[in-house]
Amino acid sequence: MEKRRKTEADDGEITLPEPIIQHIQSFLTGKEAAQTTILSKSWYSAWLTRPNLEFDQRDYWIRGFLHRYVFHESAKKTMKRYQELNLKIESFKLFMIDDFSVCNELIVNAIKMGAVDLCFETILSPFVLPHEVLESKTIQRLSVTGCRIDAKVAWSSLESLILCRVCIEGDIIWDIISNCPLIEKLVLSECKFLVKPSPYSFNSSSRMLALNHSLINLYEFRKLKCLFLEKVKISSLFFSNFSIRFPCMKDLTVCHCFGYKEIQIYSPSLECITFAHKRILRAKFDVPSIRKFKFSGSNVPSLSFEGASREWKSEISITWTRFSSSWFLKLNKLLGDLRRSKISLSLMIGCMSLESSRLPEDAGLPKAIVEKLIMVAAPASVCSALLDGLFWCFHPKCIYQLWMPKSSTKDNELLEFLCKTLIQEGSENCCIPNQNRLALHDLEGVSVEIVDESIPMFLPLPWKMLLDASASPDNSRIVRFTLQWGVDSSRLIQY
Repeated sequence: MEKRRKTEADDGEITLPEPIIQHIQSFLTGKEAAQTTILSKSWYSAWLTRPNLEFDQRDYWIRGFLHRYVFHESAKKTMKRYQELNLKIESFKLFMIDDFSVCNELIVNAIKMGAVDLCFETILSPFVLPHEVLESKTIQRLSVTGCRIDAKVAWSSLESLILCRVCIEGDIIWDIISNCPLIEKLVLSECKFLVKPSPYSFNSSSRMLALNHSLINLYEFRKLKCLFLEKVKISSLFFSNFSIRFPCMKDLTVCHCFGYKEIQIYSPSLECITFAHKRILRAKFDVPSIRKFKFSGSNVPSLSFEGASREWKSEISITWTRFSSSWFLKLNKLLGDLRRSKISLSLMIGCMSLESSRLPEDAGLPKAIVEKLIMVAAPASVCSALLDGLFWCFHPKCIYQLWMPKSSTKDNELLEFLCKTLIQEGSENCCIPNQNRLALHDLEGVSVEIVDESIPMFLPLPWKMLLDASASPDNSRIVRFTLQWGVDSSRLIQY
């Protein structure tokens, strides 16, 4: 064993220490790690004794047929070898399609061999987690998908818990919270109650997990740093006294949850906030340590930020099918609320209907700066009104577009319109900014670049190529318009 841990030469081969080889293999899937065994004897030996085990039944799905027996024999043989050599396991990952009796045996053996990081996933009927898992006092990280918890837990050493599509009986969720004093990361995604729990309410039609303000006592989750909630019912009061309930919280994600209308959060520790919301989101944040805010939804949110004293980033993604002057006014207000951040704006545009888009005069008002603007799929019929409204709202530094292949040239309509709008006719190698449109009178320079996937980096691109259908690429490519604004730049909102 000691010889393998030293760097030595054998028949011209320089052998890496076994722990380093196993560390490299830990970043690979089980199938990829197995393929490294052909490199040399040292890689094969390291793979045989690796502390990170991964079994995936999908790797045994060949030509539409699941070779269950081959999978079972291979997994059992590996576990038996570890037991005979008295080897320890640090992490254990298992993906099963069926045969939960074998699954139960593998998980229990992994726990007995010292696994502190357990990840299990199934896509069929819920698998009941064995009591050996629920009663483990050594597990530090647990991730389960498609399972069922039907007994009390005793995870006194647990630091990370991920529950996805998990059925939870009774008020076990309360036991999980009460018995995890060291937990730093909690993910609840599409979890369901099997019976109505007494401490909280739940939606009887969807049977989704519901959390209200009584769920979190002041003495709970003192070390929680990351909280992820997806498709969970929560009330507005859940966010009250946030800094007291979660004094160490750094990362908060709320995706497509329901039950709340407005949010007010004060937290001196929060650094990253993510919201995905279908309805209009109204939120006020007092977060002096904020580094990144992300939002995605179908409506323009109403946001307010206070106390953000250092540089931070905001990423806004909006999908909509109808716009009017009121929509642009809401967007203008949102960008103003985010003016102290570096803004990235992504607009996913479907089959749009055009309403009145008459906007008020600029009146010399300051415009927000958007560092990065991404637009996807805008019909040609609304391109002009769309760009007029957007340039009325803000000045983009960079506009990103996809240049589609020859077979999809119709999808290049917005790209071509951008080119004609931003650049006047001139030399093929010289981009002359178009200042004829009222919203572009401050535009002083435009450059066009394309991603070179082999490097990767942006390289200059003759802008007239974008107007030539015959020059379309074989695969979609990213094109970037870089805009330089001047003259009235003093009126722009700076960060």
